[in-house]
Amino acid sequence: MGEKLTARTAGRVEVLLAHLLKWRYPPERHGSGWRRTIATQGFCLCLKESPSLKAKFHDPEWMDLVWQKAVAGAVSQTDLDVFPESCYWFTEQIMDPEFWPET
Repeated sequence: MGEKLTARTAGRVEVLLAHLLKWRYPPERHGSGWRRTIATQGFCLCLKESPSLKAKFHDPEWMDLVWQKAVAGAVSQTDLDVFPESCYWFTEQIMDPEFWPET
């Protein structure tokens, strides 16, 4: 059960990060669907389905893997290759439903 929860949680973090990246780069491509997905995924994360979620954000190996998947998703959905190699947002920002990356 814990493995499935971890995989599901990682998937949600990946989707959230990909959409935050697409929101940040480039702003003229913002879509209402992205806003809804960011809000939904952020809300799910804020519920802390997994008590160890915050610790996962501080696990560099896990975070790097999730970030790379998020970047790959953002690249495939936007055809842009402008995304940073590593996550530069703080855990608190990512989990904050009010967080919208600056453009």
